[in-house]
Amino acid sequence: SSESRRLPKSSSFFWMSLAVSFASLVLYRLIMHAPIWFDEIIVKAVIFGGPIWLYARRSRQSHSFYGLETNRFWLGAFNGLALGGLFGFVAMIASSYQKTTVFIPGLFQSNLFWGEFALAFATAWWESLFFYGFILPVLKEKSHSEIDALAYTTLLFLLFHLHFSGSSYI
Repeated sequence: SSESRRLPKSSSFFWMSLAVSFASLVLYRLIMHAPIWFDEIIVKAVIFGGPIWLYARRSRQSHSFYGLETNRFWLGAFNGLALGGLFGFVAMIASSYQKTTVFIPGLFQSNLFWGEFALAFATAWWESLFFYGFILPVLKEKSHSEIDALAYTTLLFLLFHLHFSGSSYI
């Protein structure tokens, strides 16, 4: 049937891609000490984006399987901006109680702010796509349980973010 051609016959390719991603990330952290912009934009694109691209080509899943629908993207983007705005508002309130001031409009005119914003966006994009757009739906499909898939995805997220001796966090 066409459905059996769409999905890999076994989960070995999925687990192999995760293992290669993890090993690549560990080796990169132990060996390389590149600038943070390189880590967040280039390395994560290769280590997190590469397996997604390969798996998507092999399984022939639609882009909606990975959560890449236009309406879902904008909903998530606006929710993220709203949450960020809420945190900024809370920070202004908290700073007023500490008798310090945070001049938010001046912050938005800073090149440093926009550089950090771009790095944060790149990090959020690649990690969300990898863990919650790739790993979570594949595990959900394989386990038929949202709770199990979420628990395993969370454990994998924690594993990928362990600090290894001599390495930096990325």
